Amino acid sequence: MDTTHLAAPAREMLQLSLEERINRIQVDKWVGYDLARQTLAKLTDLSIHPASTRMPCMLLVGDSNNGKTHILKRFAALHPPKDDPSACHVSVPVLYLEAPAVPSEARLYESILDRLFAPYRSSDRVQKKQAQVVALLRQVDLQLLIIDKMSNALAGSVTKQREVLNAIKFLANEVGRPIIAAGVRDSLRLMQMDEQIGNRFEPVLLPRWTLNMDYYRLLSSLEAMTPLSRPSGLGNEEMAAKLMSMSEGLIGETCQLVKRAAIEAIRSKEERITPAILGRLGWVSPSRRRRQIEVSG
Repeated sequence: MDTTHLAAPAREMLQLSLEERINRIQVDKWVGYDLARQTLAKLTDLSIHPASTRMPCMLLVGDSNNGKTHILKRFAALHPPKDDPSACHVSVPVLYLEAPAVPSEARLYESILDRLFAPYRSSDRVQKKQAQVVALLRQVDLQLLIIDKMSNALAGSVTKQREVLNAIKFLANEVGRPIIAAGVRDSLRLMQMDEQIGNRFEPVLLPRWTLNMDYYRLLSSLEAMTPLSRPSGLGNEEMAAKLMSMSEGLIGETCQLVKRAAIEAIRSKEERITPAILGRLGWVSPSRRRRQIEVSG
């Protein structure tokens, strides 16, 4: 059997049982591509930036399900906490958290304290939580603070939105390390509410994919990681166009599509992804899903 279309780890998975292969397919995997690597490089540069009176910050912007969180969590995984026996504390070079679903300064501080496994009382005054957060972030040798899902702040009143922005600005000044915020395009509007925040956070855009060589390469990479014994040719023009149309250019949708199609290919014993398999998935495009929600709401 010719399995040269597969990378070595996927080739080894062909020896597993049907259900074990399906389980492996469902596990999220890191797919490196040019823009993701460039973004990781920018994050690295920020994490080692020397101390200055005005530390640079970044706002990672992109449509929902287009890779922001995957990149940020990848960076955090590459810089895990370290327990230094010679020190009295754990080193946390990168701290990742999501902006609280209900925006407020207090909840932002609580989210940070939760991620650091630090005890606190919900009834504590905001100023006490603020002081505790600043002290801990200095103590753990923080290099980079990542706040994902910044658009959550838009769920609050304008007053609450400004409260969260002021807290972020305060942390950037007091802790003296870069902050990375991330969210959908509405996050740009949110950050521009505060002139200092808007000027300080450099926007970095993750655009939707288009039908070009980059997308073909992405699909070929996904195929090489997917344990199917027969080649699917995901990177050829016909299959790429079909996947682009169904995913609407969102990498998260593309990855999920390939996973579901691969599982169907295994269960049907086809052992490859074909246009026919894609057609019988019952896939609903992201824009159609949104319309269905709007109508039902």
